[in-house]
Amino acid sequence: MEKHEQHVIPESYLKAWCDPNAPINQNYVWHFSKDDLIGRRRGPGHRSFWEPNLYTRYINGERNLLVEDNLAKLEGWFCEVRNEKINKRIHLSQADKSILCAFTAAMCGRTLANEKVWKPEFQDLNDEVQKKITGLSLASPENLEILRSPAASRNSGTPDELERLAQDPIKYLPLSFIKVFTPLFFALDLSILETETKPGFITSDNPCVRSPSFSDLLTGPDFLSPLIEIHLPISPTQCLFFNRQGRNGYVDLKKYGPIKDISIVSEVNQRTIERSDKYFIVNTNIQLLSWFITLNVLTNRTKHMI
Repeated sequence: MEKHEQHVIPESYLKAWCDPNAPINQNYVWHFSKDDLIGRRRGPGHRSFWEPNLYTRYINGERNLLVEDNLAKLEGWFCEVRNEKINKRIHLSQADKSILCAFTAAMCGRTLANEKVWKPEFQDLNDEVQKKITGLSLASPENLEILRSPAASRNSGTPDELERLAQDPIKYLPLSFIKVFTPLFFALDLSILETETKPGFITSDNPCVRSPSFSDLLTGPDFLSPLIEIHLPISPTQCLFFNRQGRNGYVDLKKYGPIKDISIVSEVNQRTIERSDKYFIVNTNIQLLSWFITLNVLTNRTKHMI
């Protein structure tokens, strides 16, 4: 089936984490489960990173690939900016920044971890609407027709659409996040952190992280707060850093000295691990003590919340 494999984390994005020491003609990343911290070789297009028809909608019985097609276009634009501009440390235009902001917004909205956050919210909303519909239909059948009218649909969507959203929000969230969050990201300062430390920046199955990462993206300091920090690793040597601290452009961390460089990368990686859903991705089979500490602290936090 055409475009059956639809990626939660884009294969083109993950290729930056392929092990540089892999044998010729072999491309794989190191996939670490948070349960055991054991590295396993996985191709960047492995089944771990996609779901069948994840974003496919069915309209009048026909497959609709609007979400998948738009995400694919955005991934291509992102890779072009990363490969042709960022990797060469070329100044980014406003159009380049727009692409990076849209890609970051998409990475916030397309993950299964994000769906877990939003599904209960949409389900509660749907339940409330269905209760009102039931009450209205019992009192006056004409009112139900009003709710399903074209005018009502233009304002808030039909009850049927809301029900589909509650059942399968992942099919709707990516494009909604792109629309809503791209201009909010664009209003922030954007720096690109660079490191030559090993293994460098890691990524995960939920790679867009707001600081403090233990909180949800939409809680805590908002986009207008001077405290807002959002990062998205884009390769082992590079990480997008959105902020309101006036930090823009390329930031070579090694100029601050090796200790500071390692400290910053470790902090970013710890936040990435905390925010990850089930696993994180590294470009080499290595285990660092800080990862065990991070997961132990996270486990203790969860225990105290229960």
